[in-house]
Amino acid sequence: MGLEAYLFRIKFQKPVDANILHYFLKNYGFKTLKRRGGLISKYREGFYELASEKGITEIHLLVPPNEKSVKDIHVRFSVISPPSVINQTFEFFKVLKEKFNLEVQDTEVGNHIWLNKTKLEDRKMTDLINNIPDEETFEKNAKKDVIPIDINEFKKNKLGIRKRKLVLLDHPKKKPIRCEDTLKNMGKGDLIPLMHLD
Repeated sequence: MGLEAYLFRIKFQKPVDANILHYFLKNYGFKTLKRRGGLISKYREGFYELASEKGITEIHLLVPPNEKSVKDIHVRFSVISPPSVINQTFEFFKVLKEKFNLEVQDTEVGNHIWLNKTKLEDRKMTDLINNIPDEETFEKNAKKDVIPIDINEFKKNKLGIRKRKLVLLDHPKKKPIRCEDTLKNMGKGDLIPLMHLD
């Protein structure tokens, strides 16, 4: 995930049937944008969005080969969304948690910690690629990203996460926008430069 999106991982405590999740999202108000793959022996995925005046919350669901259930889904919104997209997304998290046993992982927490712990010259993609953790190590590391489903706590931004500062900034040019359209709009002056957020 790049600069354009603020990304969460929803980790289910028990695998959830993908069809049950699909209909839950539809009943909640998410629109199915695209579904790919049909053979159970292949990866299957779905892309969904909840669009309103508050913003656009997007979901990606990926079902592994020969499986009918998912262990997680990814939720995101554009970093140049209005701050109200946070409310919309966290309201969804609360309802989702009432239905399924889950935890919310804010992937930007881990990114923020890593960026603050490493010098620019030490950030080598080859090191990241060569040190991809196994699933157990990955899940252990991801526990550090778990956040409460608490809008007010999220908005306090105690760690000073830059992407979160950007979303929290209220600005008249901010409007509901898809993540895929964010980079196009950055060049049009719609994005507040990050240097103004410190």
